[in-house]
Amino acid sequence: MAAQTEKTTASKLPIYILGNTPLGQYLAAKFISKGENAVIIASKQQCAASEIEISLREEHSLKKQKINIPCRHYSSEKAKMLIITSQNRNLKSDLMLLSASCFSNAPVVVFSTLPDFKIIESLLKHSTIRAHFDGWLLAKDNQIFILGGEPQITLSKPFNTLEYSLKALSYFHSAEILCQTCEDKNQVFWQTFSVYSVSALASGFYRQSIFNILKNKEKQKEIEAAVNEICSLAAEDNIPLDSAETLKKIYNTPINYVYDTQTPGDATRQELNNIHMTISDIARRHNITITALKKILPKDISA
Repeated sequence: MAAQTEKTTASKLPIYILGNTPLGQYLAAKFISKGENAVIIASKQQCAASEIEISLREEHSLKKQKINIPCRHYSSEKAKMLIITSQNRNLKSDLMLLSASCFSNAPVVVFSTLPDFKIIESLLKHSTIRAHFDGWLLAKDNQIFILGGEPQITLSKPFNTLEYSLKALSYFHSAEILCQTCEDKNQVFWQTFSVYSVSALASGFYRQSIFNILKNKEKQKEIEAAVNEICSLAAEDNIPLDSAETLKKIYNTPINYVYDTQTPGDATRQELNNIHMTISDIARRHNITITALKKILPKDISA
């Protein structure tokens, strides 16, 4: 019976997930558990094996779900959907693993803090759906811990991707992943970037977790000032963000969650530079001073 189920799953159009990341593994596991043919596409450096064995675990729960995720080094057939979870620094090289012809009729969903997806749309010759992941995932010892409450996804639903957005929404729902839509893709960008940028910069500057940073009253004030500036930048992009609500999301970061930028290294430096460049470009375009955000900029990043 198990062999028959495996054969049936393999015969379905694949849901390709680009990037061997905690988010990619989590989504693949959710789809596979509901009988979908989800496959991670990653370079040999990211994933040398043909299969990844992980366990999904919810925080404060003994419940554990073991999943085997196929891993390939290129796309080879028509896909049901493409989900891009690649880290910004790997995005260009990861895109080289894809064949645009595989995704001509598939929704292309992108989880990224990049301000635009021109490079993706140019290479794939396809419109994209911007996505926001509202949740906390911790990868450790072949386990994905789901911290805090149940994650939720927001998909952009602009007119030019309406059909694809609704398809993607139905696919996520069928995998029992909480999902909603938002018509403004800039709103979806700022939902992700506002919390991520301040938290990642602060983690890189202090080399501490958000939980430990926020135990210090002076650092709390710095974070609050940085959040106010981020919300001002969003307002100039015609996106009203509530600074108190944004700050609350940062305070709600799980105690054991750690941003990658906390650990020094070339990858961290590159990611922090990307965040800084995005913030600086928006501030320059609208002639806004970002004193507080620059204050939490790590010293080895060009201001």
